[in-house]
Amino acid sequence: MSLPRCQQCLSKLCKRHPLQDHGERAANIKSKASAGGGGSKSMNDRVKAQIERLEAEKAEDFNDAQQMEYRLRMEMEREKASKKKQKKMSASDEKLVLNSSLNQETMRLLMQDSGEDDTNDDDDDDSDSDDSSGESSSEEDISKSKKRKKKAAKKERKKEKKREKKERKKEKKELKKEKKALKKENQRKRSRSSSSSEEG
Repeated sequence: MSLPRCQQCLSKLCKRHPLQDHGERAANIKSKASAGGGGSKSMNDRVKAQIERLEAEKAEDFNDAQQMEYRLRMEMEREKASKKKQKKMSASDEKLVLNSSLNQETMRLLMQDSGEDDTNDDDDDDSDSDDSSGESSSEEDISKSKKRKKKAAKKERKKEKKREKKERKKEKKELKKEKKALKKENQRKRSRSSSSSEEG
């Protein structure tokens, strides 16, 4: 290694040459890079990394577009479903819905689905058998479904009665507690008034 020709490099205070060697090592690195093509390899690596990054962003954009398309499609289907006319339910079915512990909208949907299933089952029975036997089986199915609904309504009524009894019992207990508390307070007041009268 030759002696540096820069006076600041000799005193190790050179700001122009950070390695304090008058720029010889930096010149060697540059010459090796230009001779061996090392710089082009690193440049190729950089370009490849940028291309891969851009392709990944493009794939993310494509996925985002697919998600947006799916969301829009689902919103359109929901709007179609909400615009469909809903069947009106009978009075007994309405009572079942009102007395149920489930959400009213959920019960309505369940009742509508069960009604559609019953009609689909009836159609299947008609196609499998003759016309005369198909009519009797469909009548039997209808009567069975009515019986099921009546049983469900009775169960719901019983449950409602039990709930009401429990609520009444709770109210009675609370009233008893309040009465006891009032009696205790009255007794305390009497005892205080009697003790104050005796003192006076």
